[in-house]
Amino acid sequence: MHNYKFMLIFNRLTKNIALFCLSFLCLIAHSFAVVNVEGTRAVFNSGDNVVSMRLVNSGNEPSVVQIWTDEGDPLAAPQDSRTPVIALPPVFSIQPGEIKSVNLQLVSPDKILKDRESLYWLNIYQIPPRSKMDDNEQRVFLPLRFRLKVFVRPENIPVLEEEDGEKINFAVVYMNNKETLAIKNPTPWHMNIGELNIDGEIFGGLVVSPYSDSQITLSDKSKKARSIRYSVINDDGNKWFYHKI
Repeated sequence: MHNYKFMLIFNRLTKNIALFCLSFLCLIAHSFAVVNVEGTRAVFNSGDNVVSMRLVNSGNEPSVVQIWTDEGDPLAAPQDSRTPVIALPPVFSIQPGEIKSVNLQLVSPDKILKDRESLYWLNIYQIPPRSKMDDNEQRVFLPLRFRLKVFVRPENIPVLEEEDGEKINFAVVYMNNKETLAIKNPTPWHMNIGELNIDGEIFGGLVVSPYSDSQITLSDKSKKARSIRYSVINDDGNKWFYHKI
């Protein structure tokens, strides 16, 4: 729907190494001007056209940042973005200690689903400048990118409440001769399950789309699967906890 080709930082060349760079984030973090964002997600509730978020440069060097959204492909370049949500400004510089306000705008509300929440991804891509070095000093400058979820709710979908997390259904079924936990989300929201504990066996987080199912293969120690504890991550990034028997 909207794309920005000017001042392009993340392009077809750099996207091929983006995931590689993320793998080494912990090793090269000292080389970056670290730009952090307040919050872990952005939510457009019914009637919202703009959501603001703040970024802060907590590093010691300035950084150039590019922001764009995609529909779930981590290798999608900004010029290929076709989501109804755009970020303004799409490219900017941020100095050490500076706080920048970025607006996410819903520019095509008629394009989103009317009966359920839509999920997009926000990419925050940053490159530090080259600093002066000694002749014998060698440093590696690699870009840094992280992604946040963006939820967009149409007019008839209310705010997610704690009791909505209790509507998730669990059932043990057999698939391909393996005992499997079927998770059904009968709600119009994306259910972000932060942790799932099945008779002591712990599984990592997953997202179950609205009106859809997801499956987890159980091990022998979860064979009975009579006790299920799980958490749902809410709009503030906090967890609600639940227990089903």
